[in-house]
Amino acid sequence: MPRFAAVLALGCTSLLPTAPATAQSGNASPAAAAGSSAVEVVSVSSTFGGVVVAPALVATPCHRMGASAPPFSVRQGQNQFPAELIAADEDRNVCLLQARGLNAPAAQMGRTRDSSTLGSVHAMSLQEGLLRRIDLHVPYLGKVVDGLYLGVAQPLVAPPAPLRDGVGIYNEQGQLLAMVVMESADANALSMALPVEWIGSVLERKPRAPASLGTTAWMNQARIFDAKGDAAGLLENNLRWAEAQPRSAWAWNNLGNAHMSSGGKDRTTKAVEAYLKAVELDPQLAPAWNNLGNVYSETRRSPLAIEAYQTATRVDPGYGIAWRNLGELYRKNGQQDRAIDALKQAAKAGTGGERAIALNGLAFIYGEGPQAIQALQEAVTAEPRFGLGWKNLGIAWERTGDRQRAIKAYEIALRIDPRDGVAWTRLGDAYTWTKQPDAALQAYRAATALEPGNGAAWKWQGVQYLERKDYKQAIPALTEALKNGESNAFVYEELGKAFQENGQASKAEESFLKAIELAPLNAMPSMRLSELYRKLGRPDESLRLAESAVKLAPTDARAWDLLGTVRSGKGQLQEAIQAYQRAVALDPKMPTAWINLGLHLNAAQQIPQAKEALTQALRIEPDNRAALINMGVSHIRSGEPAAAVSIFERLDVAKPSDPLVLANLCAAYKRAGRIDDAIKAYGRLHALDRNMAGKVYEQELKGLAAAIQS
Repeated sequence: MPRFAAVLALGCTSLLPTAPATAQSGNASPAAAAGSSAVEVVSVSSTFGGVVVAPALVATPCHRMGASAPPFSVRQGQNQFPAELIAADEDRNVCLLQARGLNAPAAQMGRTRDSSTLGSVHAMSLQEGLLRRIDLHVPYLGKVVDGLYLGVAQPLVAPPAPLRDGVGIYNEQGQLLAMVVMESADANALSMALPVEWIGSVLERKPRAPASLGTTAWMNQARIFDAKGDAAGLLENNLRWAEAQPRSAWAWNNLGNAHMSSGGKDRTTKAVEAYLKAVELDPQLAPAWNNLGNVYSETRRSPLAIEAYQTATRVDPGYGIAWRNLGELYRKNGQQDRAIDALKQAAKAGTGGERAIALNGLAFIYGEGPQAIQALQEAVTAEPRFGLGWKNLGIAWERTGDRQRAIKAYEIALRIDPRDGVAWTRLGDAYTWTKQPDAALQAYRAATALEPGNGAAWKWQGVQYLERKDYKQAIPALTEALKNGESNAFVYEELGKAFQENGQASKAEESFLKAIELAPLNAMPSMRLSELYRKLGRPDESLRLAESAVKLAPTDARAWDLLGTVRSGKGQLQEAIQAYQRAVALDPKMPTAWINLGLHLNAAQQIPQAKEALTQALRIEPDNRAALINMGVSHIRSGEPAAAVSIFERLDVAKPSDPLVLANLCAAYKRAGRIDDAIKAYGRLHALDRNMAGKVYEQELKGLAAAIQS
């Protein structure tokens, strides 16, 4: 299973696009749960939004308070109430106003950390007494301390409805998720909104407001640069932030993040300096300790990284990200027990996706078996859209042999992320094992369409085509596998088989020789090449390779069976019989070896032994045509023509146009005294195969020439 990199708090961005909601904008009832918490903050110089978060308490952005002239009031509908600033956290950009007499219900607080609540969101904007619902989608989620910073936008078909600072963002259950902190001039542009968790933190602590408030939304501007992927702009913004607020630990922490994102040669050195400044200003800022640990880990200073992560978890025992990073570092250092303990703490502290990732890390350490499966099941329960967790659960199920459950897990993973080539490959493997070849081929083709460099998917795609005898498709697929990391003996052997069956003997020989070169101790490529040489009429080379195969794999019945066939081709009848006897001794359930043994014992006139060998073959495969034909021959040679007739008549009914069956049936009829039936069988044979009919005539029917002619 893949491991996770250290998580960078306040700077690590993940994109989780959601489907746009249907555009809908218009008046909404002020009595609605979400809308009733929407208010306006009014100053001498400006008006902006706010959200009622507790009785008579309104949250609004601090930077707008700093840019506005007092006195302040809160307006809802036609009513206006004097307001007083009672708490402010400029780092989070959340200010609290107390509006005496305001009797509006408080918003119900949601959670941004639970990504399942972000599928469909909307703003409730109160402007001049009119409440508007503005449907939104969430193209950007930025991980920050305690939650997720939202970047929201209106669908392109939505009527213009610019968002205002202080407007609340809600989910469909009416829970407050975020607060807009910068107005957008373009209704369709990305607008940023700070997480509800920050509002809750300020509401709980009620930090004293400073003498004067700043007018720049530094964190918000940082998130805009982050959403755009503008590393240079982010660094410039955060340098100015630290300069403007040199006593803000958050400013220095974000400056460290910007240095790490910049790609500069000295980025780690400057980042460490910024993070150290942050923890000097605020030793309780756990994210800065965590980020410091990340840099130390990246620069292979494990003791310092561990100390930084441990400090983060001491400062905030519920800080799951730091626990997870600590666990991953312990795991990398081979300290498995400590890693498990740390990741368990991360899972306990985290919710949703954070808990799922921690549990996935635990499963990685457990490897396989019940513990890994349980951890992964808990992970996908915590975050049902955790595609990696479903994929890894599929792998875990597959390792236990429960491929049906594995298939279900892979299918869910691919519904979540249909562009996961590895998941398609694993699904193809599971379909192969459960004998669903068509589904397997489709899965492998999907994998290579997504990832043309996926050698494993090309390999098994080629094998699937080979099993279908579609050699023209198998050859290019196996060739692609060789080009993309699967240059091994198995692929060359499969490619050799495809070339051989496609009539390209020289390329088949080249492929088999390459397989032998890559795996000189593997008998199978030698067996393949031996069989090719035998069919090409090169018996000496064929024998040399067959003898080499039995030396490499003396307990492989297939090698001895091949050796018997090659020796038979060189006229070495007794040596061939000995090889077949060795094959059936090694694998008594190998019907082809029993048939070959019976055929050659017949040729050696060892009829009772031939019958016993063929009886063994028919016990394994009662309807094996080759075994039945040879048993019929044994009966003819042992003077039991009636038994032979019974066998060959049954075979003739099953396949009336088989010259070999007709030839033997003709001989059996003749020896059983059924001359008319022999002549009729001969007539049918003569129409199918004149050469074989001629041989039967010379051996069996020459004395009946007059009868045949009449």
